[in-house]
Amino acid sequence: MCCLICCVLLIVITSAKCSNCDRLQNRMNILEQKLFHDSKEFREDISALISKANQSPSVSADHEVDHGENNCEIDHSKTVPLSQVSSNIKDDYVRQSMNVMKKALSEEKQHTRKLISDVKTAVMKNLNKIVQLYEDIKKEVNDVKVTQSTCDNRFNKVLDSQNLIQDDLRSIHNTLVTVTKDTKDISNKLEKHADIQEVASKTLWHIHKNSFYLVGKEAKNWPEAVGVCKTLGAYLAEVEDSSENDFLTSLAKTTYKNSSGYGAWLGGSDSSKEGIWIWENSKTNITFDNWKTDEPNGNRNENCLHMYRQVNWKWNDIRCTKEMGYICERNY
Repeated sequence: MCCLICCVLLIVITSAKCSNCDRLQNRMNILEQKLFHDSKEFREDISALISKANQSPSVSADHEVDHGENNCEIDHSKTVPLSQVSSNIKDDYVRQSMNVMKKALSEEKQHTRKLISDVKTAVMKNLNKIVQLYEDIKKEVNDVKVTQSTCDNRFNKVLDSQNLIQDDLRSIHNTLVTVTKDTKDISNKLEKHADIQEVASKTLWHIHKNSFYLVGKEAKNWPEAVGVCKTLGAYLAEVEDSSENDFLTSLAKTTYKNSSGYGAWLGGSDSSKEGIWIWENSKTNITFDNWKTDEPNGNRNENCLHMYRQVNWKWNDIRCTKEMGYICERNY
């Protein structure tokens, strides 16, 4: 019976799957040991009674036996040897003793059943707590998983943002490298320009856009003026637009304000082909012009271009042998 109860309780405890199983198992082992111990005591008591009966104890002469609930004592005031008592009286004595022991054993069984019932109740109560604890833990685990998933998503977003930031930083770095290079180039140009301006300020050269200009004061014919400019590493001025023309006009007016000559030679000529005016140095057609009205009109006799002082420095064709001032141009 004890083994059966233990098996049932072990099954219940095992199904709980919790940390209290060992403690409940220990309690059941203690209960089983107690039941075994009590039953052993009952068996020993019964064996002692039988042994005592066989050893001819004294029995009441009037066959009266005290049936106290938990008292097996016999009144020995009037006894005779058991060998003188009939076998019926002997059997009755043993039977009464057995009944007392059975009654005590029955009460002990009831007490044991109550203990087992209490244990089962406690086990079920603990089991319910364990199940609830398991559900709570399961919920917490799910919450942790959800939180971890959220954290993973945020971490991935942070990684993506970090990658974008790194890309932006690389782009900014490349831009800075380019800007630094451009700044260095500009700085070099500015230094060069400053050096040029310093040189020009100490000479007769004048700066406009990307060129130096020198106004020659001595009178030269056109071929001589071309040669002088070449010795200076320059060429007779070639006018590309009105801005440059206005600048050269201003230089000529300033230089020749007290002169009565023809003006100043420019680098244009139609000597190669009549009517086709080209720039002598670049060998390109003249696209911008500032001709005086009805000019050029010299045909084959007038093949060189100059800025004519008498007509407010308008352009004019004239014989190349005439002598006048000149304007040289040099790029930098």
